[in-house]
Amino acid sequence: MDICPRCGKPSQKGNLCDTCVKQEQGDTPLREVSVKVCATCKSYFHHNTWVRYTDEKHLQNKILGKTAGTLKFLMTECPKCARRPESNYYEGILQLRNPRNEIVRFIEHFGDRHLARGMFIMKQMFVPNGIDFYVANQKLLMRLGKHLLTAFGGIIKTNAKIHTRDAQKSKDVYRMTVVFQAFPFQRHTLVAFQRDVIEVTQLGKVCYGIDLDTRKRVQLTSAMKLALLTLMRTTVAKIRPQLEVLHPETFESMPVVNPAAGKHLFEGSPADIVVHAGKIYLVTESTTEKKKK
Repeated sequence: MDICPRCGKPSQKGNLCDTCVKQEQGDTPLREVSVKVCATCKSYFHHNTWVRYTDEKHLQNKILGKTAGTLKFLMTECPKCARRPESNYYEGILQLRNPRNEIVRFIEHFGDRHLARGMFIMKQMFVPNGIDFYVANQKLLMRLGKHLLTAFGGIIKTNAKIHTRDAQKSKDVYRMTVVFQAFPFQRHTLVAFQRDVIEVTQLGKVCYGIDLDTRKRVQLTSAMKLALLTLMRTTVAKIRPQLEVLHPETFESMPVVNPAAGKHLFEGSPADIVVHAGKIYLVTESTTEKKKK
């Protein structure tokens, strides 16, 4: 007893088995196996994953083995090739509201750093008060939203809608929408709340700042009506016995509420300030640099 040289089943020595003999004579049709093949990257779908192949002979050996049969190729695209920038595929939308240049650069830089993982920004659409970014990777979209919240502070909302049904995995496919509305201020920005001036110190879903009058830590929320204060340039009048600057409108020498922020200043040097409720507050160097950018 030997094995069939075609299918490996028991057969007479040197001969084909009965099944293969019938197939040779045309009595039994060859088995046809359907296989999904990516037309772009030469990979095929096997055991719930996409596997690369070199040529058609290699693919037949992988699928059929020693079993007689033919392959029926179902040409399609694998998920990775479907997410290429030149395609229109996207898994979610980032709706950016109150956009600033530094936020847009942050998003583009995040996309460049995660390009190998499929973080393609398919297109940008300008809408009233914002920009919509169509993103190819849903997981990285959620991660980007968290990074934006940490870096700039604001309000973030997520929403998922059923887009289609994956017949292959028998589950619904969702498209995610992430809405990010950035707060109008940055870290070290001076904002006014009623008669108080607050320096923003921490950004996030809930922001924190220091009240420059009481030196107490306060919580900033979207419900508070915060007003951005206009940055003005003036001159230091004197530094002893207390730090005073010239009022930018009356040119009167007035003390500042937060002299500790002006340790680097000297008499006659320029100083950046804000004026609120008749008081003058020095602006820190970090805030001035960001304003220039």
